[in-house]
Amino acid sequence: MMLSVIPMTAFADAGMDHTTHTGCKALSMGTTYIMIDGVEQANNRLSDGSYYLTGDITATLSVNGNVSLCLNGFSVNADDSKGIKFYESGKSLTVDDCVGTGRISGDTDAIYVNYSNTTVTINGGAIGSDSSEYGIYTSDFNIKVFINGGSVTGSYCGIYNDVPDIKVYLSGTPAISGGEADIFGGELYADNGSQPAIPYSGATLTLADYDCDYHYHNDIMVSHVTEDNKDRFALHNYFTKYSLVYDSDSGVLKLEGEPIAATWYAEDGTTVLSGANYPATVHYGSTISDLPDYEKEGYLLAGWFWRVAGWTEWDEIYDAVLADSPVEFKADILPKYPFEGDGTADSPYLIQNAEDLLGLEQIARNPSKCYNDAAVYYRLTADINLSSVCSETKGNWTPIGEGGFFAQFDGDGHTISNLYYRDDRQDVGLFRYLEKNGSIRNLTVTGFVSAKSDFSGIVGSNDGGTVENCIDLTMTVPYGYTTDENGWMTFKSYDDGAVDVKAIYDGNWIKTSYDTTKQYQIKTSGLDGAAVTVTPTIINGGSYVKVLYTITNNGGTAITEGKLAVHSDIQIGDNDDAAIEIIQDGDGNAIGFRMIDDHTENKTGCTSRGAQLNLYFAGTGGVIDADTYWFGYYGNRDKNAFMTISDETVSSSYKNNYEKDESGNYIKLNNVDSGIAFSWQNIALAAGESKEFSWVINVGFEAEPPQWGDPAVNLTVTTDATQNNRKINVTAKVKDEAGITDKLYYSVNDGAGVLLGGVIADGVTEKNITGVIDTSSWADDTYHLDFWVVNSKGAVSEKVRRTITITDGRITGAVTELNPELSHDWATDWSYDEINHWHDCKNANCTVSANKDKNGFAAHDFDNACDPSCNTCSYTRAISHTFNQKVMTERYLVSAGSCTERAKYYYSCACGAVGTTTFFGDLAPHEYIYSADGAVITETCAGECGHSASATLVAPENRTYDGTAKEATVSYTNGWNGGVLTVAYSSHGNVNVGSVTASIAKNNKTAMLSYDITAATVVLTPPTAKENLVYDGGAKALVNAGSTTGGTMQYAIGVSAVAAPTSGWSTVIPEGQAAGTYYVWYKVVGGTNYNNVAPACITVTMAKAEITVTADNKTKTYGENDTLLTWSVTEGTVKPNDTLTDICISRANGENVGEYTITVSQAADANPNYDITFVDGTLAVVPKEIGIRWSNTNLIYNGSAQKPTATATGTVNGDQITLVVSGAQTNASDTAYIAIVDGIEGKKAGNYKLPAEKTVAFTIAKADQAVPTGIDTTNLRLWTAILFISGGAIITLTVYNRKRRIKENFTM
Repeated sequence: MMLSVIPMTAFADAGMDHTTHTGCKALSMGTTYIMIDGVEQANNRLSDGSYYLTGDITATLSVNGNVSLCLNGFSVNADDSKGIKFYESGKSLTVDDCVGTGRISGDTDAIYVNYSNTTVTINGGAIGSDSSEYGIYTSDFNIKVFINGGSVTGSYCGIYNDVPDIKVYLSGTPAISGGEADIFGGELYADNGSQPAIPYSGATLTLADYDCDYHYHNDIMVSHVTEDNKDRFALHNYFTKYSLVYDSDSGVLKLEGEPIAATWYAEDGTTVLSGANYPATVHYGSTISDLPDYEKEGYLLAGWFWRVAGWTEWDEIYDAVLADSPVEFKADILPKYPFEGDGTADSPYLIQNAEDLLGLEQIARNPSKCYNDAAVYYRLTADINLSSVCSETKGNWTPIGEGGFFAQFDGDGHTISNLYYRDDRQDVGLFRYLEKNGSIRNLTVTGFVSAKSDFSGIVGSNDGGTVENCIDLTMTVPYGYTTDENGWMTFKSYDDGAVDVKAIYDGNWIKTSYDTTKQYQIKTSGLDGAAVTVTPTIINGGSYVKVLYTITNNGGTAITEGKLAVHSDIQIGDNDDAAIEIIQDGDGNAIGFRMIDDHTENKTGCTSRGAQLNLYFAGTGGVIDADTYWFGYYGNRDKNAFMTISDETVSSSYKNNYEKDESGNYIKLNNVDSGIAFSWQNIALAAGESKEFSWVINVGFEAEPPQWGDPAVNLTVTTDATQNNRKINVTAKVKDEAGITDKLYYSVNDGAGVLLGGVIADGVTEKNITGVIDTSSWADDTYHLDFWVVNSKGAVSEKVRRTITITDGRITGAVTELNPELSHDWATDWSYDEINHWHDCKNANCTVSANKDKNGFAAHDFDNACDPSCNTCSYTRAISHTFNQKVMTERYLVSAGSCTERAKYYYSCACGAVGTTTFFGDLAPHEYIYSADGAVITETCAGECGHSASATLVAPENRTYDGTAKEATVSYTNGWNGGVLTVAYSSHGNVNVGSVTASIAKNNKTAMLSYDITAATVVLTPPTAKENLVYDGGAKALVNAGSTTGGTMQYAIGVSAVAAPTSGWSTVIPEGQAAGTYYVWYKVVGGTNYNNVAPACITVTMAKAEITVTADNKTKTYGENDTLLTWSVTEGTVKPNDTLTDICISRANGENVGEYTITVSQAADANPNYDITFVDGTLAVVPKEIGIRWSNTNLIYNGSAQKPTATATGTVNGDQITLVVSGAQTNASDTAYIAIVDGIEGKKAGNYKLPAEKTVAFTIAKADQAVPTGIDTTNLRLWTAILFISGGAIITLTVYNRKRRIKENFTM
């Protein structure tokens, strides 16, 4: 099979002669792969070029370049599921067919496009077939499909776009068809997408998409549509809620949702609002965000609630509502709070005291247009002390914005002090949640906060809002955690040995592992009988947590190969994918892990950007070196807890994410949710023995560890003849980033770290840190001294170990012994210059000349920028104050203020010095006096401002009982400053029907208001009669239960539909058993809170059970007495325990043979529960069988026909009947004749029947024979003489005696 390939640009773009295929590559089908110009390829890929087919292709072609293909009348029909597929991104395929019979097909897809940035153009040829599921299938981003001609066919759909933004351009008259839909998904354009535009003018196409009913109103389905082709597109019937409409202005076909009902209610949820502002319908799938205004005196519109029509609960609208069912809206209003200002940027609401701040908390608990929205502004006008509101004894502060703070809050440089909160809760502060577009500016907060997790003093959680120019309170420990006075690191330990570690960073507590409850867990092996206790402590001046494990062998046998591992799903703050890298010592050994939060500046909500985590499992102070370490995908940490990182312990899925050093060691893991593990192995413990193991962790700022100088640590001791001076002089050389403070620590035999001294690094030179270790109390022994340096960014150096031995009080080992004449005798007084101070050596032979090498050398230490005196030495500097501080205390007061005049203060310096320029402070607080009259509390100022305001109790408009509190509201006027007043109620409360007494109080002045809650009218759903009730012998409910929104529904059975029963009422549904008509009455007893509903009646019919009673058929023989007449139930059943009574049965008169009707019936009023159909029976009288008595069976010929005589026997009732005999004969014969009775005659003949045997044999003898003498002929019935004479023969005479039936022979 041959295949040729030609670039389609030669056909479509350059208009080449398709019949010549000039410049195109010819292809044929080789044994395994296609052949290009006669050369078989190593695969079926098509690179850049133009091709044409010279025969059918039976392989899947892969597009590996910009390919143009002319089918040339042949086909590509692979035995694979794809006809043509793409091999990589950024390529193109153009298909044409110069002959017109070419086709591309596949079992599932004719053309499969699964790479991005690709283009498919169809100018001709048939793409797909009825056996191809899809003609063209696309499934990646930025794909373009141009259909200019040919056909695209699929058994499911012609073109299937699996990604929404795939663009499909249709022009000309291509044929596109699919069994389910023609085109599925994608962005459709009704032209070729370029100029000059060629519009689509083919057949109407059916469009479908993913989850059609989850589209939205106004979604664009087709673009570049004109008036001429707008009707060439139709929606699949999947779109049950939408129609396709043409927008001539934008030239698009878009979805229009069907209209659905919208109902708008006032705040009571019952009063319907109407008018132009409240549309009665909205489109299905539309987003309702432009909500109308609503006004009510004394209130502000907070927003709208919404619900699906028919639902009970209302939900708040935060941004918009998607209409996908009939929808209802209810106005959400809030009483006007007496803030000064109107909440705009030019005139913000003024927060003047703690009561105003409490008022803000109450009105800003949820979003509202009036008080909690991005367009609402607040400004603090004075410092506020919250000690009267919240404290350890008064309880916690309630954070502002429980449902999110959306507004703008300007502290105006003021301070809110004594904020207090301590509870096991997340995200707390002065504000709880700061939402996007909300802001808090120019505010200082002080106080105490301790909570479960991330929090701050100003904002508990910031979801994209702005916090600017604010000073937060010093962070305290999260709830349940332990820290030290530095408040840098904190920890929490668990009973199972797990430890949780957090750190303060940029004002927020951040976590060091994904699991916030048990970050660092332990795993053991071979430690049966041993107990592991964990003791976290804070070391290194508060910058590190040291986790110490003590393993005690409580068993009776020794442990020889124990293992202890620590593992964690580690992360730094908000960054769970930060790179993790190995910290190495100077020899290249791994001693720890480091992670840096490298989130970019636009990472919204990240509180840990730039933070660095340092975890050491070896090689530094406070650590007992581990034996193994591992890092990789977090899910594999447990199984690798006792392993060291290697090719065997690295997951194959993440090998490409690792980096190695020149020695092949794994040193870094990038872009993986990582976990770590390290372990101590071969732990040997005798019975009762304990051993300790430890590691340390820190979070600080991004920094490299301090670098040791050369020598790193030098120890010297001065020889003393008295052997009493055993002080070791320590000099450490350290180099670090300029401006960073380096502090030197040491420990003895892995004990606690002790601070020796510090220095400020300059980034260039090696700085000396000096100190003294007093060993005078140490016993003779060998001691390991470990030294390490921690800088102010939290980075730590590797440790340097020096071992000394004390023998008889003399120190030997890693020390340099100095002669007394060469030793230093450092002065107690300080020497100094303008920058540093130090102790000079008093030894005349001292060779130290550089001040930086002298004892105690350090930079001057001042309290602040204006402090003139060094806190260490006596150096005093000249300072220049900057008077820019607005401190409004008595120290800086120029003139006191009043409620009408602002106080005047001098500006001050940060150091506290008083300047000479002035600024105006706040107005003095009003001295308010309160009085009460009726329902009104009046507020007046004792000062000169003339302020007068009021708070008035207002009864609720809706005072009809509905189960909710009928709360009085407080209306404030004229800038009321007394805060939000709480409405109290008498013991009756404000829910149930009756008289309500509401009150408000201010400064022991109480206003009261009484109003009545009236009974509610219930909404009644009446009961309904049960249908198709039929008697079945059992009791059954007569009605379907009704319902009522209040009160109690009761039922009773009456005797008529006119008068209600006076007794027998019950909440139980009445039941009936007998058939008949029931009068079921119902009513509602309202009780305390509802009106009664008068009785009403429902007529209920219980139908009779239908049965059929049939008389049993009977038979008797004529002349017999009647048998007992009976009946049976032949249809239906008689119910259990029921018996039919008074059933009557009789038959028609007559005794002759025939059928007589048996009639069955019942007495009147008998069997009232049954509707009985009676069916007659039949009594059949059958003929009686008679007997036959024959006579005259021996006859003598007389010349006439003769026959025997038959007489009937067995007749009854004296019936006279005659038997009819046939078979008469004339001649005498030696052979007997046969006579037969063949009929009965007589009046009653019909009542009889002949027996089965009704014949007889008879004879006729010859005549003229004399009767012999001497024979007694008496009673002779017949005799016959036959004489045979033959020469003296004997003549025999036979005589039959009729009576005796004796045959006698006579011989003559």
